Order: sequence, then C-alpha cells, then structure tokens
Amino acid sequence: TADEVRTQLIHGFYQSLGFHGDWQDFFSSGNSDIATVLTQRKGIPVSLGILLIQLGRRVGLDVEGICFPGYFLVSFAGDEGEVYVDPFNGEVLSHHRIELLLRGSLGDLAALKPDHLQPSGQWEIIERLINVSKSALLRENRMAEALRASELLLRMKPGDPMETRDRGFIYE
Repeated sequence: TADEVRTQLIHGFYQSLGFHGDWQDFFSSGNSDIATVLTQRKGIPVSLGILLIQLGRRVGLDVEGICFPGYFLVSFAGDEGEVYVDPFNGEVLSHHRIELLLRGSLGDLAALKPDHLQPSGQWEIIERLINVSKSALLRENRMAEALRASELLLRMKPGDPMETRDRGFIYE
C-alpha cells in the first residue's frame, strides 16, 4: 500500500541512508545546497523535503511539498487521507503538532486552516529554497553570492518590493 511504501521510504532515507536535520548549524548555507546536502546527508526542512519529494515520486508515491508558514512540510497521499511529514526528521505529524508549528510562526492566536496545507508548486518551493539560501549567505557575509540569489529571485518575481529592498540592502 501507499502507507507501507511511505514508511519504507522514510525509514530508508533517515535510518538506512542517515539523512537528518542539521541541528548544530541550521543556518549554514551548505544546508540549502542540494549537492552538499546529498554529500553530507544533513540539511534543513526545505532541502531534505525536496529530496524526499523526488525520491517519493520516483517510487510512485503521490507526494507534495508545502511551504507552510515558517517551516516546510511534505504531504503524502495515504490510504486514509493526507499524511504530513516533517522532513527535518521524518516524523509523521498530527494536526495538533502542525497547529503548534503554525502558532510558533504566526502567534498563539493563529488557527490552522485548509489553505495552510495546500501543496506548493515547484516555483514556490524553489523560491523558498533560494530565499533560505540568500538569508544564510547574508549571515555568512557572502554578499556577492547573496546578491546573485536576490537577483535570481527578482527574475522570478520582477518588481517584488521586498526583494528590491533586500537587493538594496545587499548593495549597501
């Protein structure tokens, strides 16, 4: 069944292959570089999620990425509905746990709505990965690379005011 294949995929990815979330250096730019994540077998939710999505699709699963507020989730079509997985550690998430993630990002009064769990398109996921990468590069004071990321984001969303502001900050 789809649930059995998902369970085997998650076990293989996290236990057998040893992929895991990088707790110690979460904000490192290497954690958003897919090649580095593949080599070091550690990353952040969006980079590990992208790998999990691609592997899941390769074995025939219906799997999607979700650009959740402040986090990245992976959803699998299960035998009895959607199953949400934290790509940082492979944990299957209950609706209560997802709501706690939402409240951690948007505040204690935030309420989980169906819109929060809508699958994201490839461009949205790529945009999320580039934004995370840009932020990590800025933290590492790698301004030339952060500028390239910002300009790429502006090509994806021409005239975006927030990205235009960020590019100006990088130039400054």
